[in-house]
Amino acid sequence: MDRQQFETWVKAIGAAWVNRDPQAAANLFTADATYQENPFEPPLQGRPAIAKYWGDVSTQTDIEFHYEILEVTAETGFAHWSVELTRIPSGKKVKLDGIFAASFHPGENRCYAFREWWARQEGPSNRRVALITGASRGLGVTLATCLAGQDYDLILTARGGEALAETAEQLRQYGTTIIPIAGDVAEPAHHRRLLETIQSLGRLDVLVNNASELGPSPLPSLADYPLTALRHVLEINVIAPLALTQMALPLLKANHGLIVNISSDAALGGYQGWGGYGASKAALDLLSRTLAHELEEAGVGVVSVDPGDMRTTMHQQAFPGEDISDRPEPNVTLPFWMWLFGQKVTDISGQRFQAQAEQWEVAR
Repeated sequence: MDRQQFETWVKAIGAAWVNRDPQAAANLFTADATYQENPFEPPLQGRPAIAKYWGDVSTQTDIEFHYEILEVTAETGFAHWSVELTRIPSGKKVKLDGIFAASFHPGENRCYAFREWWARQEGPSNRRVALITGASRGLGVTLATCLAGQDYDLILTARGGEALAETAEQLRQYGTTIIPIAGDVAEPAHHRRLLETIQSLGRLDVLVNNASELGPSPLPSLADYPLTALRHVLEINVIAPLALTQMALPLLKANHGLIVNISSDAALGGYQGWGGYGASKAALDLLSRTLAHELEEAGVGVVSVDPGDMRTTMHQQAFPGEDISDRPEPNVTLPFWMWLFGQKVTDISGQRFQAQAEQWEVAR
């Protein structure tokens, strides 16, 4: 499976949708294929079941299908798609936005295993607002792409102004408001500027504390850890997320919003060399659980998410001079974010998730 072959398959499934042809869609799968809408529902089995499921396209018109190829491996392709359509006979406008993973046997052009995650908006958009820190690259861009695709207005912040502006420009294709504000999340003056921007938009539904500081590279043992550097790690990874949470709480309470704190397996592992960073993320996990209890009555959710190993600049800094090409790109976490932001905040609050897990359960 190469990128061109996968893109041909994606175009074909999009054409089947636009042409309202369930059988054409089913013919893109092997006779015994599995088709799973999300990780918690039993999968459909075989072409007849897939064709029956796709029969819903007969109730749709004015269908527009868009896609973006995210990643292609030897066996599996990942794509981000969106569809706009009109329901028959209600005339209601609908926007669907999702991620799917399609797997192929070597030499086959039909999919044998399909997993999909998607969200739906019907009628006029009551556009939500999210603030994402560390949003200029890596996981921050993945999070911003996910939320922009779900029709969020975004406030993005990071220290690198040029990279942040480039990210914002790329995201404007989704048609939502994208506001980049470069600055240091440890600075109170920057907090005030972020708050003024949130207030200008009138609401806040999601706060993602993604900005993180690794610390010295190569990673030192705790016995040799420079205390000044450790204080900075704690300032960025623990104090700044709490400060931003305190700043944003009135608007989050007004909209029963969600706070997402980005953690790490280093918070649990006790890995050699990771003591400073791991301690900061362990503290952030405890902060998240405590806030979840304290904000329960206010209807504000708080979760902690370990995104797993990824091919990012920070991960490379942790392994200077080593080849980390075997790690997946941050886009591998997109199915999780699609699922998370579709949940009721009170159902998930207080939990710690692993974004690359097979199923999303509390990680203890």
